[in-house]
Amino acid sequence: MKKLLLCLFALSTICVYAQDTEGQNNKWYVGIGGGMHYNDMHFTKLDKDIFANDNGGLWSGMVSVFVERNFGRNGNFGLRPEVAFLTRGGKIEGIYGTNKGDYENYYRNNGIDDISYCLKARYLDIRIPVFYQFGKYSSRLRPYIYVAPVLGIPVGGKIRAEEMYQSGAYRGEEIDVKKSNIATTYFAGAIGAGLKWFLNVEGRRIYLGLDASYELGFTDTYGKKERDGEAIVQHETFFRTYDIQGKRKFQGFEVKATLGIPLGKRHVAAAPAPQQVVETDYRPMPVTQAIAEKPAPKPQEKPCYSLDEINDMLHRG
Repeated sequence: MKKLLLCLFALSTICVYAQDTEGQNNKWYVGIGGGMHYNDMHFTKLDKDIFANDNGGLWSGMVSVFVERNFGRNGNFGLRPEVAFLTRGGKIEGIYGTNKGDYENYYRNNGIDDISYCLKARYLDIRIPVFYQFGKYSSRLRPYIYVAPVLGIPVGGKIRAEEMYQSGAYRGEEIDVKKSNIATTYFAGAIGAGLKWFLNVEGRRIYLGLDASYELGFTDTYGKKERDGEAIVQHETFFRTYDIQGKRKFQGFEVKATLGIPLGKRHVAAAPAPQQVVETDYRPMPVTQAIAEKPAPKPQEKPCYSLDEINDMLHRG
């Protein structure tokens, strides 16, 4: 999947720069987007005797701003650099509840209903979608596909451990994402498709869009403190220090709506030039005058003459 995303990105980039960038319909757009982002955490080398269920997902709202540039006569290819704000993470439930090894009957003996771990890290994303949109420039509906490299920077959030008892009691520990030293950068690739609906508003060709994408994380999101066990919540047997040997990556999908507004002057059709009416003093001409002023027809010349005809014309001057 990683190789496919990288190949599609490289191919689309080459196609963009191969287009005529001086087409008459090239356009700059600015816009905003908003929607929902879902992802889960994928672990490697996780102790299944402790963390049995590692696939809890996380829903998050997302907002973005972008600049878009279309290339080619019909604007089929384009770039859309984007800055987005969203939350990534997930939830692990049923910790110590597998009834295996040293943790057999742990829940029953301690009156526990569930133990969970929840990561909610807020990210600032820098994305550069490279897209191809189908149809002509004048089309009102234009579907498109795209690939995008994604750079995520964590800017806040919480890691929380929760212990819920059958009696209804609750106990939890929480730590800030920055203090847990989560990885400072996150790299991913996205592939998506969407549809634009163009509207002519006061001479401007704005669009409303809807797209969906799948995101695959490439890098490990564990920070040094998490890997060394310093950031794991500790409380007796509850989330004792755990030696992390594997990796944690994010993956998921996103659905959002967009609004694009073109930059530049409005295209207003020129009004037709007013026709000038020339007033004339019309008076009917008498029939006798019209006949008198009618030019006499010119005699038709012959293409050639005989020698006698030429001598006769010379004698007559």
